[in-house]
Amino acid sequence: MRKRMHGSASMSSLLFVTLLALLVPTCAVEIVVDPVQPAQVLSGCNFTGTASATIQNIASYPGLSVAWISQVSLPYEFKLTCLGNTVRYDSNLPFQACQGGLKYEYQPTASQVGQTYKAEIFWVVQNGSQWNVTSRYFPIQVTVVEPKVSFQSVAQTSFLFHIGCQSSFRVYANLTNSDPLGGCGSNFVQIKPVVAGSFPPSPTGIPIGFPSPEDKRIIIGKAQVNDVQLGASSTDPSMRAVDFVWTPAWSQEMAAPYRFCFEASAFGFRAVQCYSAIVQKCSYCAEEGDTIQKLAIALDTDWLHLYTLNPVVKNPDYLPRGQLIHLGVQYEVQPGDTLSGLYSRFLITEKQFLTVNPDFQPS
Repeated sequence: MRKRMHGSASMSSLLFVTLLALLVPTCAVEIVVDPVQPAQVLSGCNFTGTASATIQNIASYPGLSVAWISQVSLPYEFKLTCLGNTVRYDSNLPFQACQGGLKYEYQPTASQVGQTYKAEIFWVVQNGSQWNVTSRYFPIQVTVVEPKVSFQSVAQTSFLFHIGCQSSFRVYANLTNSDPLGGCGSNFVQIKPVVAGSFPPSPTGIPIGFPSPEDKRIIIGKAQVNDVQLGASSTDPSMRAVDFVWTPAWSQEMAAPYRFCFEASAFGFRAVQCYSAIVQKCSYCAEEGDTIQKLAIALDTDWLHLYTLNPVVKNPDYLPRGQLIHLGVQYEVQPGDTLSGLYSRFLITEKQFLTVNPDFQPS
């Protein structure tokens, strides 16, 4: 609803009394102010708009509506721009006069969270050499609020990986209070892996890989975090997503779960969420050119034993790329078990055992 402000209103402040002393009031003029609703804006986002007013009885008072603004209580980041002509009527008063509407722009900082700012405005009309002034009015009011960064709830936070198979999971984060605040644009939420909380310890928070035994120039087992373009699939402009992509290599399997932690940040505010991953022992995804015989040699085992463990393999001399191959059986250690006892039970050597249990260090 547009707010009507009648002329010749009184004020108690000495400043306004001084202002009125310079102006000749005119009766019956009615100024209609276009309302600007009190707003909230996230620190780091943009708060923009215009403030304007019109004269209800324009036929009797054809003068221009003018806004006089005091910026004493506003932070320096709050910009007010005249959309018309600036009027210089008295340089001794702490006001700026502007014919026409006003454009306001404000991008608050994190230190201003919790603060409420008001643009103080006096609306006036000039009729010849006379002026008519409204009462004190605060048409622009903004409260700075803290961005609430949050990871999206997902049904799964633990994942299974296999040696040689590329697998991935997606991480989502957004601002839970960005709508209907607006003014934040898009892609301002950043997601990245963090070192703190990762296991095993890594300088990047995710597996960095190691040189391939066949070619030291090639790094294998390195994980990647890739940005995802959500496009029309998301109606929330603050939503951000990344994919964690990893093809584990030999020696990266272990009984304990890996832990990868991610930090979502926006405008200096942060949230952290961690995910776990198991690299399955005794399983392997075939590469181009693999055969049962080739794998048996690498594992120092009998090819027929390996062939028997994989009844889905129709041709031991051809393994399709990506086919999951079982290299042994899973066993949960029981109280009283010894390595020598396990070697005897499963008819394996220490070398064979350590090949598929690289995380185990016999004492």
